Amino acid sequence: MTIPRRPLVPALLIGALALRLAHLHELRASPFFEGFVLDEKNYDAWAQRIAAGDILGEGTLK
Repeated sequence: MTIPRRPLVPALLIGALALRLAHLHELRASPFFEGFVLDEKNYDAWAQRIAAGDILGEGTLK
């Protein structure tokens, strides 16, 4: 007897989503979850400058 595969895929996707949501819920207490640090802060500033129209920039990131 074989197991039908069609119901198995949605069950796996729902299970994976539940695990990810549980992981994010647990990460909320971590200091790394809030705000940007180091590289993320630089990439965000760079993206903000590009969005403001400064596509070429001036020099290196600070």
